[in-house]
Amino acid sequence: MRLSKPAGFFIDTNVFVAAEHGRLDLDAVLNEDPTLDFAISTVTVAELCAGVERAHGAMRQKQEAFAERQFATFAAIDFTMPCARLWADLSAQLARKGTPIGALDLMIAATALYHDYGVITLNEVEFRRVPGLYVHVPPIDT
Repeated sequence: MRLSKPAGFFIDTNVFVAAEHGRLDLDAVLNEDPTLDFAISTVTVAELCAGVERAHGAMRQKQEAFAERQFATFAAIDFTMPCARLWADLSAQLARKGTPIGALDLMIAATALYHDYGVITLNEVEFRRVPGLYVHVPPIDT
């Protein structure tokens, strides 16, 4: 199990939402270690797009513009067959321990682990359950 600092990080959806609402300085998080790579899971793409689809009027336009900037900035890494197999293994491990996490978060975690990435998230409780996953929780403004 790897818990050493990874070569890069996936940025979880909730980090983008906090940044969009002015509760988190995303640039400061990204500049903490300029040697790291940052990417997003295609699950995060889906979650951000779902948020846009649920919004209306000016809020929808604002969310869509924000999401599109992120899509243009960060590489989106697919949830592939090997990631799916790792997801299944992790899901079974967590279920046996009685500590399952949400399916979408586990998809992000499995994809990150498969690519030797960690996850930057505000959902520390769930992601810390994933064996071997390096989790970074950035400071937020409350």
